[in-house]
Amino acid sequence: MASHIFCISGPEGVGKDTLLKRLVGQFPQLTVGRKATTRDPRDDDYDEEGNSKYVYLSFEDFMLYRAAGSIVEHSVNATGGHYGSFVEPGSPGFEIRELDVNGALQLYAKSRLITDFPGVTLIGIVPPFTAKWSKQAVEGARLAEPGGYWPSVARSANVVGDMLGNLQMRLETRGDSEEVVTQKLARARWEIPEILGTWPNSHIIVNGDLDVAAEQLAGVVFSNLRMLGAA
Repeated sequence: MASHIFCISGPEGVGKDTLLKRLVGQFPQLTVGRKATTRDPRDDDYDEEGNSKYVYLSFEDFMLYRAAGSIVEHSVNATGGHYGSFVEPGSPGFEIRELDVNGALQLYAKSRLITDFPGVTLIGIVPPFTAKWSKQAVEGARLAEPGGYWPSVARSANVVGDMLGNLQMRLETRGDSEEVVTQKLARARWEIPEILGTWPNSHIIVNGDLDVAAEQLAGVVFSNLRMLGAA
């Protein structure tokens, strides 16, 4: 199992998978952690070589793996699909995983409670917002310093409402049905304040400009790898 895991996390539709694809290849020391899922395969699950980060399981097999401890976190998405992170054997190294907020927090909690569990770095991705808050916030997508303005932003109904509105537009643009959009927004209403208000570290990226967000994500990963002696 990896010695350290980077978790890219945020609400559905915020761009986690796109950012992950941008990052892959920049850091040869990183491998993409595979996930188990009970949903059917989608065309965009596969890379150019035909590989997928998912292992597709029946619900019964998923629960058997979970009971055996081979799936170390478990969450259910807005449309009822079960997801979980596989523990895979191999030499210690560095993984990056794209997880929902619930799954990422499960991994982080285990890293704090279990001695031989990998270290976990959480990187929260949130939608853009236009509400006037502060010059720093409006200029957009800067990483907050510990104790910075993000907890205050989380308490602002205007800012969170703007983020939800932008997320809704993204979900509708990519063709999600009205029912699915409603389900995903309902989850995002607690996921976004969770990231902004109580995220265990300061790695929060506003994905308003994809190029800027990708650059910031690479910067977070590089600085943490350097602290871990791997960059």
